[in-house]
Amino acid sequence: MDWESIKCRYFSRVCREELSAELSTHGLDEESETWEGGIVYRAVRIFVEISYDLESSPRYRCTVVIGFGANTDENARRRQAIPLWYAIPISRPEYNYPPWRFMNEDDLRAVLRRLSDELFEGFVYPLVLDESALEQLVTKFRADNGLPK
Repeated sequence: MDWESIKCRYFSRVCREELSAELSTHGLDEESETWEGGIVYRAVRIFVEISYDLESSPRYRCTVVIGFGANTDENARRRQAIPLWYAIPISRPEYNYPPWRFMNEDDLRAVLRRLSDELFEGFVYPLVLDESALEQLVTKFRADNGLPK
């Protein structure tokens, strides 16, 4: 498959426009852009990667990963991270949200606003402030999924 041809060309720009200022107020500043155009924000040792599933084109699925460590290598970084849904207790209604999909810039803006309004305050920002809790979640996620430590 020609991955380059299905990249979402507007994702990084819209993500910056919709989220960068807010994330910065919580100590998360842009660190880098992923190959597919996702954005990695960092607060010292904690990072939040906001991206999308390239294989879900043309109805892209937005993804949020949160982790710890100083790694800038994408594969190493993901070994110390969890998908956002894993941080949401199963008893919460947010746990059962359907995938957040978009097909154009307006859809993406709506998805990013919902993520910010409905999930960041309750599930992302507390982990940015509590690296120990995040490390415990990462360890549990890796064990639950049969991944090496």
